[in-house]
Amino acid sequence: MVNLLTVKDLAYKYKNSSDYAIKNISFSAEKGDMIALIGKSGSGKTTIINSTLGLFSNIEGEVSFGEGVSVRDIDYCMQNQSVDWYLNVYDNIYMGVLYSKNTISKKSVDEIIEVLGLKDKEKSDLTELSGGQLQRVQIARSLISDSKILFLDEPTTGLDVVLSKNILEYIKNNNKEHAVFISSHDLDLIEKYCNKIIYINDGECLYFGEMSTFLKEYNKEIVYNISYSGEINKNVVEKHKDTITIIDDKNLKIFLEKEEEISNVLKLLLAENITIGSLRKEEITLKRILELEE
Repeated sequence: MVNLLTVKDLAYKYKNSSDYAIKNISFSAEKGDMIALIGKSGSGKTTIINSTLGLFSNIEGEVSFGEGVSVRDIDYCMQNQSVDWYLNVYDNIYMGVLYSKNTISKKSVDEIIEVLGLKDKEKSDLTELSGGQLQRVQIARSLISDSKILFLDEPTTGLDVVLSKNILEYIKNNNKEHAVFISSHDLDLIEKYCNKIIYINDGECLYFGEMSTFLKEYNKEIVYNISYSGEINKNVVEKHKDTITIIDDKNLKIFLEKEEEISNVLKLLLAENITIGSLRKEEITLKRILELEE
């Protein structure tokens, strides 16, 4: 794999203070990476982006680029609106082409406009657009720039699920030569489309690596869904309330810390003379893991 960006021991100290907003931040990006930057609000995600891009002073650590990559090869789609109000929608998006070193065809611009749901707004003045539509113009402008490294800060906030999915699908299908960082609270989509993850808590990087590895290492809960018939003694349920949760008279959930504990729970249930209809293990999800972390 071709490395595009390496960040080592990045830290940012508040002005006139000894306190750090972020510290011990290390990660890298290769061609084809879609990297999720996640953490609760205020954990330091946007600060990491700004520090990596050199937008702050008082920066410590090292930021280096791969061969043939420079700051000019980076695009940043921030949460705050950054558009040219004197241009219409199409010309705003086309401005992204002017910043690109590559030749971008009109067909590519039209495709971006279609993906972002702006087909009927191409000639519109920006003052005629809603906040969500302005956000889409900004995203389209960043995507069309064809930058080698792209930072998207909360790109799907306020957008419907279909449009958010279309954006990430487009990025994934056109990302073989680039690296994209996505800061987002839309964890279901992040898990589906990102191959790597940077997990931030209180300004520190707790994990950087493959998404699949994170899901396994940070999973603190094994859950089984069981359908059954019969009646379970209430005293038994109360005694094992941390393990057994009755959903209704036909379904229950089992919460375990270790996989091998399931056999003992099944024996306990069978001793209650109930009939087990089905046993299904829940998939590990990024959203659930972060809920347990908080």
